Amino acid sequence: MKVPALCVLGASVALALAGCTSSPQTQPSGPPPVDFLSAVSKGTTVIVALPVKGSVDIIYTGPADMESKYWTADIADPAVAAFSPADAGPTNIPPMFTGLKDGETTAVLTYSGGASPESVTFDITVGTS
Repeated sequence: MKVPALCVLGASVALALAGCTSSPQTQPSGPPPVDFLSAVSKGTTVIVALPVKGSVDIIYTGPADMESKYWTADIADPAVAAFSPADAGPTNIPPMFTGLKDGETTAVLTYSGGASPESVTFDITVGTS
């Protein structure tokens, strides 16, 4: 029995398209960015959960210079989380906290590039537990 070429072609296309269905998206390496000025205006502690090696970006929506010299963080347990200040150079990397090992810590993030320093407290939990 001969199978018409059109049927074979149709079956091939159907099989090829079957591989084009949406696949599960990979999970980001951390939570969505934290808007620094919004957190300052709310005056509450920001709670962040990170995987080990995951990070959370800090965005500053004000008229500000993102130079690293304006960002500082006082981290209670620097073995649990690290802070990387902004890099306004060609890479334009925002300030961020990165999870280093399972645990919990508190950090006070301060931006001193405006008229007066502004600070936000973060409760950071790192790990899956």
